[in-house]
Amino acid sequence: MILRCICLLIVLLYIFPACTPSEPDIITQVTVLQKEGAFTGAEDLIKTYIDKYPALDSLTIRSLHFELERCKRIRLDYNLSEADLLNQLQSRLDNVSKEEFDRWQKAGWFDMLIIDGEKRFVAPSVSNLLFRHPELRERQQNYNPSSNLARVIQTHVEQLTELAAVHPDPVLLPRTSRVRQTITVKAGEVPGSETVRCWLPYPSVFETQGAVKFTTANHNPLWVASPGSPIRSVYFEDRMPVEESLEFTIAYEYTAYAFYQQVDPARIQLFDESEDVYRFYTREEYPHEVFSDEMRQLSLAITGQEQNPYLKGKQIYDWIADNIAYSYAREYSTLRNISAYCLENKYGDCGQEAILFITLCRIAGIPARWQSGFMTFPGDVGMHDWAEIYIKPYGWLPVDPYMGIFFTSVTEDLDPVTRRGLRDFYYGNIDHFRLVANKGHNQALYPEKMHIRSETVDFQRGEVEWSGENLYFNQWKWSIDIADAGEK
Repeated sequence: MILRCICLLIVLLYIFPACTPSEPDIITQVTVLQKEGAFTGAEDLIKTYIDKYPALDSLTIRSLHFELERCKRIRLDYNLSEADLLNQLQSRLDNVSKEEFDRWQKAGWFDMLIIDGEKRFVAPSVSNLLFRHPELRERQQNYNPSSNLARVIQTHVEQLTELAAVHPDPVLLPRTSRVRQTITVKAGEVPGSETVRCWLPYPSVFETQGAVKFTTANHNPLWVASPGSPIRSVYFEDRMPVEESLEFTIAYEYTAYAFYQQVDPARIQLFDESEDVYRFYTREEYPHEVFSDEMRQLSLAITGQEQNPYLKGKQIYDWIADNIAYSYAREYSTLRNISAYCLENKYGDCGQEAILFITLCRIAGIPARWQSGFMTFPGDVGMHDWAEIYIKPYGWLPVDPYMGIFFTSVTEDLDPVTRRGLRDFYYGNIDHFRLVANKGHNQALYPEKMHIRSETVDFQRGEVEWSGENLYFNQWKWSIDIADAGEK
């Protein structure tokens, strides 16, 4: 079947040599080949097409080169063979037999692609198996169901609840942190003496985050985005050493606040659909927030006859918490529609869950947008994405769909009533263990990148390139260290 498709496409290209097929046609053909596992065939088709039609416009050329890049990135994500995965399972879980592994595969429990005739599995397959099938967790070696994160959040929310009873301002509990973030370009990835361009994330300034203080950097910044930028970054350049790595480091302090707003549903006001905030934040946003028939039907099924935007949003939040499993993700740039991917598979990571939530909210007439950066819990620092909804008369309220899932199906610690209370907290409220760099996804960096970004949706690890190419994540290392300003 794959060979027939390739042959047919080649024949068509030669039958109509005077006509350049449209870009959507070639992208559709590439997509079909990728779905059938013919990655090399897809790459060969693109290269042949580009060679045959040298007068293609720059936008089409860029799109086709991104399809080549997508193939490469998918291969990097799906880096486990069948034998590799079985070995990992047997090293982390007790008594995993080949027969049991085969049953799990047949049941579709793993992220697997056929790539050029070989089964390939996504790198975090073992962890994802345990997220989606909690009945297997007790078979982990040295299994420990306790969650330090759950207890940190419990203590934090209890403190917020006490403060909110006597403090009218929803912005509470300032926490000042010291941050050091580094990108190291590996030796040999860029020709010596070529200029390397680097963008590192930097904290935005808004209601619950501020007092940003630049401390040090090992290069002079050539650009610092404005405090209110929706994608705040610091930009550097330097020349690549001939035989050594190249490091970009920045250090700063910032203050984050918790947000605890006691919302009265009876005070909620309906929108005038001509309002700017309504029109802008309830629109489709391609390619990841698309109002397909399936999405529309689901949003309506979840919200029913409810008219109150705040209560409709809570229904969507609860549906995701109850129906979507957490899983580590493949790179976002490899996905054509993130909300559809999350819904189809019934799993996703924090950002995929947030984009699904935003899409369903927008369909339901609830203005919603993306927010992201890092979670900064003691001992648990990592990239994190969530959402905000606009509710009149309260304004923008934070919503973290991941935390709804975390207290529903990820953590087994704490009693059910406490877990439900913490799940409900993250609809409209948020902790102060956050570092926000982005308000909205797919935002444009400045200075503009010459090449396709490594992360086309988010901006957390940073971006690196030189005149010859974008430097993808496997070509450089990154790290972030975050500590309370009072710590040494």
